[in-house]
Amino acid sequence: MSTYKYDKGDISVAANIVAKFEENVQNAQVALETATDESMFENWKMVMGGTEPIFPEMQRIQVVRGFLFNHLYHHRGEMIVYLRSTGNKVPNIYGPTADDKP
Repeated sequence: MSTYKYDKGDISVAANIVAKFEENVQNAQVALETATDESMFENWKMVMGGTEPIFPEMQRIQVVRGFLFNHLYHHRGEMIVYLRSTGNKVPNIYGPTADDKP
């Protein structure tokens, strides 16, 4: 982590944020589709400075489910709360929402 530099690009325009998100989704999809069962059960750890782990060592499958997917769900929830609190309609993420009128 100490040497990793993430390039967010220009985040001053919403379209750029969406494009970067879509790019990252595509990269993640390729990584997950090409992963083997064996590789997903290997241990993983995140370290900074090469010594102390930031998170406890765990299997990669736990990282995918526990960190990646749950983190995405968390931010989706934040987006929904933000949209509702600013008077905007919530998009149909999993089908009709309470904002949809029958």
